[in-house]
Amino acid sequence: MLQKKQNNAVDFHEELASGWSKKYKNSHYFQERFKVITSILKRVAVPHTNWLDAGCGDGIFSTVLIELGANLHGVDGSNKMIALAKDKEPKGMFQVVEDLCTYTDYPTRFDGILCSSVLEYLHEPNSTLSIFNGSLKKDGVLVITVPNSRSLIRSFQSILRALDRSRFQYLNTSKNSYSQTDFQAVLNQAGFRVVIKDYIDPYFSNLPLVKKYSALMLFVAVKVE
Repeated sequence: MLQKKQNNAVDFHEELASGWSKKYKNSHYFQERFKVITSILKRVAVPHTNWLDAGCGDGIFSTVLIELGANLHGVDGSNKMIALAKDKEPKGMFQVVEDLCTYTDYPTRFDGILCSSVLEYLHEPNSTLSIFNGSLKKDGVLVITVPNSRSLIRSFQSILRALDRSRFQYLNTSKNSYSQTDFQAVLNQAGFRVVIKDYIDPYFSNLPLVKKYSALMLFVAVKVE
């Protein structure tokens, strides 16, 4: 949902903006994502702390953070998403940011950063993580989700998309996926220490033998340098 350098990703989410909130009502995957991320935010977001929602979309998690008492700054590459976020949550501060891989002009250093299903669309995800590190206070917290490279549902969707290019168009703009081990190493290299790691999937994440094939992975990491 970010970067004009990735016009297709921005344009894709611009087209989806008006119906974005319905995905959290109609999709089991979005519902599971909301449940898991919200449960984590309730554990780590402290009232009166400053949080960045990086790739905030229409503000669904921004609202959660504000309800938890956080001071919220939300950014996204989509003008339509930002407009929806401002309408939904007037207590937050929202702005369009064209490129998360280079933008550093935040108004404050943050106690926490949420980045939900955004890194997959970025052309320089490691640069973004380094900027997140520099934008956090000492011992600041990063809550982030990324696609699982072993995901069965994404593999199945890719096969169906090869047969019908009109299906699962988000795959056109999804550039980055990781194994759990690889992404933990990426976070470590960016100056973070992982304290929680888990999978998100409405079908697999609660089944020990197959959870490693879940759609998404969630990490909570603390700034260490």
